[in-house]
Amino acid sequence: LSGWQPVRRGEGMLLTRGSGNLSVLPASAGADPAALAGAYVRQVLEPNAQGLSLSQGLETVRLGGGQVGVRFAYQGTFRGQGRATPLQGEVTAVVGRHAGAVFDAWAAPEVYEYERADVQAMIETAEVG
Repeated sequence: LSGWQPVRRGEGMLLTRGSGNLSVLPASAGADPAALAGAYVRQVLEPNAQGLSLSQGLETVRLGGGQVGVRFAYQGTFRGQGRATPLQGEVTAVVGRHAGAVFDAWAAPEVYEYERADVQAMIETAEVG
């Protein structure tokens, strides 16, 4: 989609359009998407956020390749680059036959709604193991 650029590669990938970000992290196969989402909350979001709030329940999502995953929204103040920044985002956890992935999309709360459609389109056309 227009304007999105990879800025970091390694074990995962970070895509950005300046105001919006999408982190794609690999996960092992065999996990339940809901368990994978819960682990991401405990290991990544909770340790880095103040005032973290999560949406109620998990939304079921289906990728173009037929894989099924779960999605939840979050909001909080996150530490990074020497300052605390309010962020809003969504995490999508998907597990395929041979691999899984966690997609974490975020932006400033006043901008996220504008980035959300692009991010969801990228995730829903992704191919996960």
